[in-house]
Amino acid sequence: MPHVRALTRGDRRRNERLTRLRSIVRREFAVVAVDLASAKQAAVVADHDSQVLGRRMFSGDAWVIDDILDWAGPVAAKAGFAGVVLGCEPTGHRFKPLLDRARARGVELVCVNPMLVHRGREEEDFTRDRSDFKDATIIAKRVAELRCYVPYVLEGHWCRLRHLGARRADQLVAAGSARQRLRDLLECAWPAVLAVATDPLDALTWRAAMSVSTDPDRIVAMGLDAFARAVREELPRWGGIRRKWRILRAIFDAAHAPGGVVTERAAACERAAYALDDWHHDPPPKLV
Repeated sequence: MPHVRALTRGDRRRNERLTRLRSIVRREFAVVAVDLASAKQAAVVADHDSQVLGRRMFSGDAWVIDDILDWAGPVAAKAGFAGVVLGCEPTGHRFKPLLDRARARGVELVCVNPMLVHRGREEEDFTRDRSDFKDATIIAKRVAELRCYVPYVLEGHWCRLRHLGARRADQLVAAGSARQRLRDLLECAWPAVLAVATDPLDALTWRAAMSVSTDPDRIVAMGLDAFARAVREELPRWGGIRRKWRILRAIFDAAHAPGGVVTERAAACERAAYALDDWHHDPPPKLV
């Protein structure tokens, strides 16, 4: 008698997921697949062999889902199905109106990974050509194959945390981009100022000095004492307390021999100041 190995935890989890999906994508339900776009929505009603029972283009944003479901219900009933299940790609925020209205109408929604739709185009006709109805048909096929997932609903504190997390990610990307842009511009227009410290953009004294001015000619015109006072006043905005005179004097010396592309220095240094502002912007007031 052959040895039968017990199911692993991964096997059990996969079986549970498929069982849950089959309870949603029931064989007596037709699949309504929607290819989401900004101004028009391509809807397809298909059976579990991905045979198209009906298709229609709807004008409007994703909130026309009520019209889509009103149209799809009779099409599915005429083909002998007891109901419908809705499928789409999780395209940005556009799938959320479908989730909201589907829940309100008692219709289940599942989402298909866009990569599976992309690969499905190659499986259909060996090309990457795309069209709205073709993508909708591929979505319906993936749903019938249970190659989909159930999106979760954002509610309450978890919803707020997710949105704040998305905002934080946006800020990190913007800050990182501004920081790199600042370095690139100074490498072109004032490379000497990047050699005053091992990691100049991480030095608070350097940041405060650049907040005073990114123009070496202006720093020279200020003089060392006035420049040092301006840096001391600017330092708290960057979270610093004490100036590092070694870096401060090195910046002042670098202003006398900036190097770089002379013809672009004025314009690039002005743009570098904007990049610095983008990197260090004042936080918005906290919501009470």
